[in-house]
Formats: sequence, structure tokens, C-alpha cells
Amino acid sequence: MSVVSATFNRMAETVTETRAVIPVYIADNPEFKEIGKRLMASWDEGVKGLMG
Repeated sequence: MSVVSATFNRMAETVTETRAVIPVYIADNPEFKEIGKRLMASWDEGVKGLMG
């Protein structure tokens, strides 16, 4: 695996790990709900792009 490929994989893993805590944050901070939903959707698309 190339350095670039490994970096993209790690980025995707990190985003996925961080994304998992967003619903908890939204539950504790309802005013963040709309932004949080859009953030998660954008991250989902980005991770799909990183993973090929």
C-alpha cells in the first residue's frame, strides 16, 4: 500500500470514528441538529470518495 493510499485510509477511519460521536453531541445540543445532519452527510460522501 502506498503512503498516499494509507493516508487516505487513515483519514477515512478518523472521520468515521469522529462521525460516530456527532449524534451524541446533537442529543446534548439540539441547536446543532441541522448543522450536525449536514456535517454527517458531507462526511459520508467524503469517506465514500476516499474509499474509492
